[in-house]
Amino acid sequence: MKYSIDLQLFVNLVRIDAIDTDTLELSDDHTLSVKAGVVGLTADALTADSDGRAVFEDDFFDETTVDDKFEDDAINGGKLKDSTVEPAKLTEIPFHATFTLTSAAAATPVSIIDDADVPAGKKVYLQGYILKVDGATDWGTTASVKIQDTNGTPVDFVTLTASALDGNEVHGPWSDSAALEAAFCKSSGGTTAKGLQIVGNANGTGSSLVGACWGVIK
Repeated sequence: MKYSIDLQLFVNLVRIDAIDTDTLELSDDHTLSVKAGVVGLTADALTADSDGRAVFEDDFFDETTVDDKFEDDAINGGKLKDSTVEPAKLTEIPFHATFTLTSAAAATPVSIIDDADVPAGKKVYLQGYILKVDGATDWGTTASVKIQDTNGTPVDFVTLTASALDGNEVHGPWSDSAALEAAFCKSSGGTTAKGLQIVGNANGTGSSLVGACWGVIK
């Protein structure tokens, strides 16, 4: 097996401005000659094919590393240096979470985002939600259902009128059932380092409420 590289790319990698008699030369029989002292290569390690591509011989990469073949200063790492290329700095953590709130246990909060998933100094920002009454039974007894953060004094994102949660209906920000609070509609976010939950004011009756929320933590 031979390893090939575009000749001009090879020239660029070893920082040679042009193929000339001081560096590399291509003969009529497509033999690529490497001059002494150029990146530590020997003439028999490298040839060129009929398409003008440099071809490394079978054993060029065997039992060694590229660093063994090229001098340390010969390749500029594809011209990418630690000082000029930095990993992208992630400032927002997106989330998409699903949940189920049963009417019989509506007063028990159901976690959507755990506190542990919100780093110190960051807040949850709800960007959207969708809910479905997963069955034919309308909700009763429970007066309201809230999507809120987990703080002791919660910041509410959405307040739903439970009597509007009729069987098999789908609800979202467009629905008359929803009062969109400032934390959601003005994107002011929740409490620092607190998660997200859904909870009713009291236990009640009705088919389970299933849904999904999405947004960012930042």
